[in-house]
Amino acid sequence: MLTHEEIGIQYSKAVRALIEQYGNPSLVPSEQMREVSETARLHYIVLKYEGKVNAELLSRYMLPASIIAKVNPDFEGVEPKVKRADKYDDIYKWLDENSEVTVTPQYLVELSGMSYPTILKFIENNPQYFRKVKRGTYIVRNPSQERKEEK
Repeated sequence: MLTHEEIGIQYSKAVRALIEQYGNPSLVPSEQMREVSETARLHYIVLKYEGKVNAELLSRYMLPASIIAKVNPDFEGVEPKVKRADKYDDIYKWLDENSEVTVTPQYLVELSGMSYPTILKFIENNPQYFRKVKRGTYIVRNPSQERKEEK
């Protein structure tokens, strides 16, 4: 792990090398200058956390994957967070495809990735999809299919 001074020295050397390569600071491509700056910033972050960094932490600093890969070649990127709306869409889709299945709130938690209280509220707010069998057990209903059968 580099020290504060070593990071500054590396940064200065890299900037000087770019200036020498292009002959003038204004001729250095901004992408290359940004790469040098982001690399230094990554080293400062690693120093701040005493080398105990992971993909999730680095994603909070919005560092480009190419820069992280220079320091950690095993880095494969950060999985994007799943939006709440996407989780709801997935569970509605699953409910439509799996009518007459007996489920528990815990099963829906594991299926959707939502929290237990959120699933309980979801069940309460969507009685058209659930028929209570006993406490904590529900049968999945498909309201559109039931309407078709009634006609």
